[in-house]
Amino acid sequence: MATVKGQNLRIFIGNASPVPIAAALSCTLQIQTNVQEHSTKDDEGGWAQHYAVSTSWNVKVNGAVTLDPDRNDPASLMDRIGQQVYVTLATASGEKNSDMGGMLVCGYAIISDVQIEATNDEESTYSIQLT
Repeated sequence: MATVKGQNLRIFIGNASPVPIAAALSCTLQIQTNVQEHSTKDDEGGWAQHYAVSTSWNVKVNGAVTLDPDRNDPASLMDRIGQQVYVTLATASGEKNSDMGGMLVCGYAIISDVQIEATNDEESTYSIQLT
């Protein structure tokens, strides 16, 4: 069984021509099922019963700030905050790991948060939340 290294797992934005998020240092996918308590008089034992109400997901990407007009850099993503985009978490290869390979998950998300951190004498970084 082969493992996938971190640099070969990327977040791509766009449906027709997906483009990776530029200079990503890490990405995190979270999938969460929201549950609600559901108990009846017929339940036995002291444990609460639960059932799934909905499923949600979000993606967070951290990276180095670059100005790369051919990729999804922080500046281009800030212009689209609040907009819905098509997001794919997929394996990547090729130059700068920009060629999308096998898809793990995909769907529409809203760019809900973009943060840029610029600390003196250090590399500037960004963080993007897609919900």
